[in-house]
Amino acid sequence: MKCLHIFLIVLACLAGIAVSAVAQVPPTLSYQGVLTDASDMAVPDGPYSVAFRIYDVESGGAPLWNEIRSVEVHKGIFTIILGEVNPFALAFDRQYWLGISVSGEAELTPRTLLASTAYSLNARSVNGGTNLFPSTGYVGIGIKAPATPLHIETDNINGLRIDGLAVGAWASVLLNAQGANSAPSFEYYRQNTFRARTYVDYQNNWRLVVGGHNVISAMEGSNRIGLGGVTNPAEQLEVNGAIKIGYTGQMNAGAIRWTGMDFEGYDGVDWRSFTAGGGGLPAGTAGQTLRHDGNSWVANSNIFDEGDDVGIGTTNPLFKLDVAGDAGFDLGSGTVVLSDMSGSPNIIGMAPNGHRRDIVFDDYGMYLFPSPDEYPGGAFRGIAISEQGTVSIGAGAHPSQFGLSVNREETGMTVAVGGQIGGVTTAMAVDVAVLGRYESASDVGIGVYGLANSTAGQQVGVYGAATGSGGFGVLSDGNFITINGTKSALVRTADYGSRKLYCLESAGNYFEDFGQGQLVNGEATISIDPIFAQTVNLSTTYHVFLTPMGDCGLYVAEKTPNSFTVRAFDGKQVNLAFDYRIVAKRAGYENERLEPVEIPTVMTRR
Repeated sequence: MKCLHIFLIVLACLAGIAVSAVAQVPPTLSYQGVLTDASDMAVPDGPYSVAFRIYDVESGGAPLWNEIRSVEVHKGIFTIILGEVNPFALAFDRQYWLGISVSGEAELTPRTLLASTAYSLNARSVNGGTNLFPSTGYVGIGIKAPATPLHIETDNINGLRIDGLAVGAWASVLLNAQGANSAPSFEYYRQNTFRARTYVDYQNNWRLVVGGHNVISAMEGSNRIGLGGVTNPAEQLEVNGAIKIGYTGQMNAGAIRWTGMDFEGYDGVDWRSFTAGGGGLPAGTAGQTLRHDGNSWVANSNIFDEGDDVGIGTTNPLFKLDVAGDAGFDLGSGTVVLSDMSGSPNIIGMAPNGHRRDIVFDDYGMYLFPSPDEYPGGAFRGIAISEQGTVSIGAGAHPSQFGLSVNREETGMTVAVGGQIGGVTTAMAVDVAVLGRYESASDVGIGVYGLANSTAGQQVGVYGAATGSGGFGVLSDGNFITINGTKSALVRTADYGSRKLYCLESAGNYFEDFGQGQLVNGEATISIDPIFAQTVNLSTTYHVFLTPMGDCGLYVAEKTPNSFTVRAFDGKQVNLAFDYRIVAKRAGYENERLEPVEIPTVMTRR
C-alpha cells in the first residue's frame, strides 16, 4: 500500500484574492503532496490516478465535491490544481475535510482537515456576524438579509455618516435619477410607516410631502415658493391658508411685525402702522366707513354702508347704490350726470368729447337722443321705446303703430315690422324688407317664422312682395319647410278667379326635366341638357319615362351621365317622335330620403 503525505500550499493565485474587491477570485486550490510506498520510500516517477474528495464530516458521509486527476510524480512529489476539471461550488463557510485515494484503492485515512487558507475562497463576499458584502446582490450593514441594494440597520443615533476631510470638500449625498420621468427622492419612515418625502419632480421642481400632503413647493426658473398645498405658485411666495406673524426688534426695510395690537411695516426709517397710527382702528358708529385725513384713519359717514345698500351723501340708502345729489363720473374725455329723481324729465346726460347725448324718461317711455335740441316731438334720429313696447328708430319722437319702425331720411328707406296695412302683416319696400337668420351647429334654428291661426277671415303668417323683375317675394337660403298645410302657387284665371296649384312632393330629393325626341330607323340618342346635368347627379341611377307619339313600343337601351339611347321594340326600323321625362337625384342631396324632422315648439299651432 502506498502512503500519501499531503502538504496544503497556498500559491500566488490564491494570494490574489485580496488584491481587488472587484477582481474575480479563481475558484481553485493548489496542493502539493509526497507519494511513498509501505516502506516510506518514494514511489517511482510517472503518472498516477488520484481521486480527490471534499466532505463536511471527518469520516463517512457523502462527498460534496470530487475530482479524479492524473498527476505526474517526480521523486515522490506531485503538485496539482484542484477545481480545474470540476469547479468548486462550495461556499467555504464551514469546516471541510479532504479525502484521497490512489489508483482506485481505498480512501486513505484519516481525512485531511482543510486549514483556514482554503477558506480564502470566501473572500469573493464578506459574510460577517451582522454584515453582508456579497460579490453581487444586496449589501447589508447591521443586517444579513438586506431588502434593498444598501440596507443599514443600527441602534446608533447616526445610521450613516459621511466626512469630507479635504479643504473645501462637501460631505454630500448625490442622487442621480437618469430616467426621463424619474424623480430623485428621500423618504422618511417611522415604525415602518411612511411619514414624509422630499423629491425633485420631472419638471425639476423640489417638493416636500408630509403625510401624503404637498407642504412646500420650490419652482425651478421662477424661484417661487408655494406653501400649504400650493403646487404652482403665482408669486414669489404663495400660501394656502393663514400666516402668523410675530414681533421683531430688527429694523430691516420691508419687514412686517405684529406688536400685539397692530400690524406694522418698516419702511427703512421707522415702523409704520397698517391701520391707525399704532393704536388700532378708530371708534365709529354702525355703517360708517374709514377715511384717512392725512394723519390717521377716522370714521366717516359720507360713504355709508348699511349692510345691503350703500349710500353716498345719505345714511338711509334705499338702493344697492343710493346717491343723494348729482353724481359726476369722470370718463377722461366725457362726463355722466344724473338728474334729481323728482325732475321732469329725468335725464341721464353724457358728453363725450363735448357732444351732448341724453337718455330721457317721460310719460311716453324712454328716448335716446343724439342731441338735446331735437327734443321734444318731431322727427329725430334717435331711438324711442314706448311703454307699450313699440320701438322707433329715426321715425318720430313717439313710436308709431308698428312694433318696430326704422326710417333713413337720407335714402328714403323705411322698414316697418308688426303693423297692419290692408289687413295683412307686411313690411314697407326696402332692399331687404325682413331678414331672418339663425346660425347654430347644435340645434334647430328658424330664420323667419310666420303663424296665422285665426279661424275668422283671411290671415297671412309671412308676406313678401317684389314687383321688380329681378326681385324675390320670399327667398330662403337653406331648408324651406311647411307643416300643417300645403305648398302651393296662387294662379289667377280669366274665368275662375284665383286658384291654388299644389306642389308634387317626393320621398327623395329629385329634379326633373322634359323634352321631345325623334327615332330615326328605330333609334335615337338624347343628349341631356348640360345645365340640368350640373344640378343633378347622373353618375347614380336616374329615371327616364317615354311617351311614343304613335303605335310603337319604346324602351331605354342605354343611359350615361351625358345621354340616353331610345329604341323601338323588336328592332323596328321606324321613324317616330316621342316625349320623355327624366328624373334624377339633386346633386349633393343623393342620400336624403324621408328625413326625420324635430319640430320646434314655436312652430306648433296655438
